[in-house]
Amino acid sequence: KQSLTIDLTNEEGRALILALARQCDVLAENFKVGDLKRYGLDYAALRAVNPGIIYCSITGYGQDGPLAAWPGYDPVLQAVSGIMSTCGHPDGRPGAGPMRSMVPLVDVMTGMISTASILAALFHRERTGQGQHLDVALLDVAVAATNHLSQNYLSTGRVASRAGNGSLLFAPSNCYPCSDGLLLIQIGNDGQWARLCKVLDRPDWLTDPRFATNALRMQHVQTLDDEVQAMTRQRQRGDLAMELGSAGVPCGPVNNLAETFEHPQVRHRGLRA
Repeated sequence: KQSLTIDLTNEEGRALILALARQCDVLAENFKVGDLKRYGLDYAALRAVNPGIIYCSITGYGQDGPLAAWPGYDPVLQAVSGIMSTCGHPDGRPGAGPMRSMVPLVDVMTGMISTASILAALFHRERTGQGQHLDVALLDVAVAATNHLSQNYLSTGRVASRAGNGSLLFAPSNCYPCSDGLLLIQIGNDGQWARLCKVLDRPDWLTDPRFATNALRMQHVQTLDDEVQAMTRQRQRGDLAMELGSAGVPCGPVNNLAETFEHPQVRHRGLRA
């Protein structure tokens, strides 16, 4: 990887970019709409010197439309797209309200989409010899990322509600306190529910009419969460996570970043350089 600082405001800098464009496969830019056109460095100008160039423009709202000129940042697009409205504690609970992710999810996903789009454009060029102008918008990526929540709304008209750390589909699923920290348990089917009951030594839950099916467990989710918490509080987080995981119950400690980089699987995967 090499880097170069170029002053776009002078003729020498612009000439250097055009010279680079003649021999490059891809140009990726993250300027506001129209900024590079002011300097004669838009897609049309670069295509004139290299018809096969892949020109990827990454903006908040896209290359056209009523808000195309607006600046776009990750938290703003988490809000506009509806992502924020689905995150946070439900109404009526302490601290209720929309919540953004501190991880810049929209930025990260947009980078991934841009990479995939560039690779697809290179494949297209390999077949046809044609370059392309890629219009990648944080807004488009964020709205697409709402996934099944927006699909459900478009199909039924029901707007997704906030569930905190719980689930809108399965129970029990939440962050549960252990004697030394929080453990997230995510039950996804009745088999996992039965194994949870066994590990927590609560076989009576399996015959409790309130918990007989997932639908019933969802109806009594607060009572169920209280009962699960009463059991997890008696256990150390690491021991319980190991026992649940070994039994096939999806779970994981709610780590801070220091704990994350000491996690045995993170160390095994070499995720810390």
